[in-house]
Amino acid sequence: MRSGNDRSQTKSPPWQRDPGSFNKTFEAEISLHALAGVTVMPTMRFAARLLAVDVMVMVFNGSSHNFIDKDLTLALGLKEQEIKPFTASVANGAPQGCSRMFQSVPITLQGHTLAVTLLGLPLKGLDVVLGVQWLWTVGLVTCDWRRMTLNNHDMGGERVFQGLHRQATIGERQEEEPPTEIKEF
Repeated sequence: MRSGNDRSQTKSPPWQRDPGSFNKTFEAEISLHALAGVTVMPTMRFAARLLAVDVMVMVFNGSSHNFIDKDLTLALGLKEQEIKPFTASVANGAPQGCSRMFQSVPITLQGHTLAVTLLGLPLKGLDVVLGVQWLWTVGLVTCDWRRMTLNNHDMGGERVFQGLHRQATIGERQEEEPPTEIKEF
């Protein structure tokens, strides 16, 4: 008998078997709310670090894949992998073109470093969206919406991630903060 934590018999998702062809397997989807950064319902948002930058991450099962704001990828100088252009489906039916993928991007979320594959899209109000593509890899997840916690019960242990109230994205913080001068010593 298999337990809920035993994924050894579970077929890996298409994007793990051939990361370059996941867009051939099924259409990428992202909710209009995630794309626009609009919060009309409770969402799990977390402060995280991507390289040396503080970012806002939303974990959302309404998105098929993981996404990163295109402007943030440019600001961080992330190494991109060009992929065959495809259209991500937005919940309102409007297509959103995508042709860039970023593999093994290190995101540190409350002391745990994740290496995730991200697709570049213009996001507003968010820096990163971790969708079903990431949720698939972590196994059993329990959300407590009242306490804003996401519990991951995998590999015989438990990790509890504490969600935050809405926080400013990198773009919003840049607009609010005056430029900082950096000097070499």
